Amino acid sequence: MPRVTALLSALLCVLLSGPSRGYFPEERWSPESPLLAPRVVIALVCRNSAHSLPLFLGTIERLNYPKDRIALWVATDHNIDNTTALLRDWLIKVQSDYHYVEWRPDEGRSSFEDELGPKHWNYLRYEHVMKLRQAALDTAREIWADYLLVVDCDNLLTNQDVLWKLMRENKTIVAPMLESRAAYSNFWCGMTSQGYYKRTPAYMPIRKQERRGCFAVPMVHSTYLLDLRKEASRQLAFYPPIQSTAGPWMTL
Repeated sequence: MPRVTALLSALLCVLLSGPSRGYFPEERWSPESPLLAPRVVIALVCRNSAHSLPLFLGTIERLNYPKDRIALWVATDHNIDNTTALLRDWLIKVQSDYHYVEWRPDEGRSSFEDELGPKHWNYLRYEHVMKLRQAALDTAREIWADYLLVVDCDNLLTNQDVLWKLMRENKTIVAPMLESRAAYSNFWCGMTSQGYYKRTPAYMPIRKQERRGCFAVPMVHSTYLLDLRKEASRQLAFYPPIQSTAGPWMTL
């Protein structure tokens, strides 16, 4: 009897390890469909951006990514130009293309207290933008988005495949390197123990694209992608500010 049992077990293993063919035609497996694209929230916080919005919004529309897998989170406030009207008109035009749109205009005041001009970043402005970034992050988590893409409204995403390229890096936080006419970009290669910028010899070779790849750096800002599927992303927050520079922490 034990020999018969062993023989049956061997036969069963051989049969089960073969191709998955059904005995009857209706039992045969059909090819599986591809996975849907991950769900992405794109967060836009715009102020006095009327001069760049037509170009910027065009780059958002032209992203090579399914619009029905994108939610738009858009906030604007403290404007002295027609940023609010431009954003509103654009959202009305495109809202049916996207999965979800959240619109947060605030037309109460045109400046912050003690502000020296529309481009001046004082503490109140920093705090306000950090609160908006946190609200966008909260929304992304509430609707179970897979990713949050934060983009400044004067950063033009000219590479239409940027979302896919960033996702392929499989990092909790990853940013595309932004070009400018100067040496300035959206990352630091060094940081002091107090959280300030530190010049290092590693910066310029990356900035000039003499070194290519994905590099670990202490700071990215302005435009970056957060992978909310990662367990480590639960520790990320924009606001309230932390008291220590020993991460994890995020900036604009």
